[in-house]
Amino acid sequence: MADNRIPNARCCDCDALVRHTGQPQRVRGVILQPGLRYCMGFKRPRCFQNHDPKINVPKWCPKRLTPAVLRIYGFKDENAQHMYDVFGGIYAHRYAVRYTGTTYQNANSILKDEIPNGLRLEEGEVLEIDDGLLPIFFSMCCGQLQTTYFNIKS
Repeated sequence: MADNRIPNARCCDCDALVRHTGQPQRVRGVILQPGLRYCMGFKRPRCFQNHDPKINVPKWCPKRLTPAVLRIYGFKDENAQHMYDVFGGIYAHRYAVRYTGTTYQNANSILKDEIPNGLRLEEGEVLEIDDGLLPIFFSMCCGQLQTTYFNIKS
């Protein structure tokens, strides 16, 4: 049986991670030592310690949002609702933000349990959980919450 878990964000996918090789050199007031990993997301580079996670993002990551931002996207108008009913498919140009709030739940708990804060999703609406690292989108389809691709930049 497939494991319905959403993967955690990883530091190796971030552009702020630097593994310094070569000679020690000064960067933004810190001398970078060879063989160490540094996070360049701060004003000054921060060295990863031995107790920090090797793969997953540490709690001190500057990109992490706590609490996570929760957004619900609803249809822009009745025409967009009709297009969804007739043709299906989730296209960002048919949606507008209906609700913005915060939540301490992560995407895995929402997938297992229910929508937080007693919010209600209608058929075809999209729920976004943005922790600053990896936004996850869910859509309500046939009465069930499922992960979906949603390109909000379009």
